[in-house]
Amino acid sequence: MKIYNIQCGYVNPVVSGKLLSKKRNRYPVYCHLIECKKGLILVNTGLPLEVMQKYLDKYLQPEIRKGEDIVSQLNKLGYKPSDLDLVIITHLDADAAGGLKTVQDAKKIIIGDLEEYWSCRKQFKMYQPQCFWYYTKYEKYFHKGTTLGPQNHSIDLFEDESVQLVMTPGHTFDTTAVLLQNNGKKVLLSSDIVTSVETGNSIRTYHEEYQRRSYEWVKEVAADKDCLAIFPMHPEEKLPEVFEF
Repeated sequence: MKIYNIQCGYVNPVVSGKLLSKKRNRYPVYCHLIECKKGLILVNTGLPLEVMQKYLDKYLQPEIRKGEDIVSQLNKLGYKPSDLDLVIITHLDADAAGGLKTVQDAKKIIIGDLEEYWSCRKQFKMYQPQCFWYYTKYEKYFHKGTTLGPQNHSIDLFEDESVQLVMTPGHTFDTTAVLLQNNGKKVLLSSDIVTSVETGNSIRTYHEEYQRRSYEWVKEVAADKDCLAIFPMHPEEKLPEVFEF
């Protein structure tokens, strides 16, 4: 299994998600392309190349240049959107789902059912503008079937434990972490739970108790002797461009 950690620009969110705060932190935005026996899987689509500032400036202040969008990055690796067997959206923030319209030729795109349902709530609208994802083709998935994670809700996508979607709320109502396993080893794509396992920092928390539980679970996975790496969506340190296990 090979993971390409693809950086698609930066975001500069206000500290702790407080819109009145003048202090901002700068974080890279990562998507993950996975080559595995089940095909070619993309986790998240990054920022749109032509960012609509009126939707994103107040909170995210995104930065993305020509060539940093997900389609350009796929092209550099020798792929195009139609080569993708599956696109997984871990949550509907603009830096995770902003490029969704550009990968509509993928064979299948999936979004968490509860994440879609709660995206209409007022506090999510500024982070999850529907213009970036609502009128696109996608299927919904439910965290049912297996009991991984802080909420004991997860789904084994291929029923072989190679790709498991784990419900890890806190950042949003239905944020998903992606647990990859191969040859007895595992890697966790931890989405927007924390920016670092060591510091426990996070960009925004809508529910502090859920966030705490999700972070504790990530720490448990990281402490597992078979866990090789934790890859956050907005890491405090640069991720390796390629990771194979």
